Amino acid sequence: MEKVSIILPTFNRAHLLEETIKSIQWQTHPHWELIIVDDGSTDGTPQLIEQLSDNRIRYFAQRHSGNIVSTRLNGVHYANGEFIAFLDSDDLWIPEKLKTQMDLLHEHPDASFVFSNGFHFGEDDSLPKNCIPFFKGNIFLPMLMDEQFIYFVPSLIIRKKVMNQVTALMPHPIENDLDFLLRLGCVCDGIFINKRLVKIRKHHDSDSNNHGIRPQMEYISMVGRFKDMNMLAETDFNEVTSRELYKLGLKFARNKNWVIAEQYFNQALNASPYSLRILGRLIQVKLNKVIQHR
Repeated sequence: MEKVSIILPTFNRAHLLEETIKSIQWQTHPHWELIIVDDGSTDGTPQLIEQLSDNRIRYFAQRHSGNIVSTRLNGVHYANGEFIAFLDSDDLWIPEKLKTQMDLLHEHPDASFVFSNGFHFGEDDSLPKNCIPFFKGNIFLPMLMDEQFIYFVPSLIIRKKVMNQVTALMPHPIENDLDFLLRLGCVCDGIFINKRLVKIRKHHDSDSNNHGIRPQMEYISMVGRFKDMNMLAETDFNEVTSRELYKLGLKFARNKNWVIAEQYFNQALNASPYSLRILGRLIQVKLNKVIQHR
């Protein structure tokens, strides 16, 4: 049975790390190795790993970079398994996670990766949106254009042989987790399964807990890179950009910040000039702005 190399980057998470590691040790798929890449922790993380006394765990320390994507990729260099999985140091797997996904990859040998839905828990335990039950094929446009899937890094398993394709064929550096998945989905087929196989901890310093306008702006920058790399047509780029600008307009409109909302709706309309939905929102915001200043 093939081995799965689990890449776990960490930084000063010793208080959470043991629970995360236990969720790996409880997996019903027993053939795995855990590669912990410590991004310069100062909280006793090495001592914790030593106390666990599990020869399936390999520990590597590096100077602090603050870049979780590059830290994960550094961990891949140490992997001995035929498959690569990822887990963050504050998140958890349900016991059947590896087996469920490995069974799918064996059933569909033409698929290069698999990812799934998950739970939120912690300070914000809201559930993710519903997705289609199952998909196999090229996920790039369905995810980018139609938002058919939800993506949690700890749900991803990749055949190791395709990792180099993702990083070597693209001239721009990988900026974030979704950027990596979409590049992967552009060069090979994958599987999405709408089962909640991972538990994502939501707390004030979690990597997945971004607020404000930053997620949309990073998303727009990423889509621009895809266009520059000829992965995305101009019309598709405009459609996605318009959608994200529209979301930003809605955020500010909900807070009754009509001036900023108007700016984003104007930008969204420039990207999709025939959208009646955006035009309607823009008119509504303009009217509210007039009323506010009376």
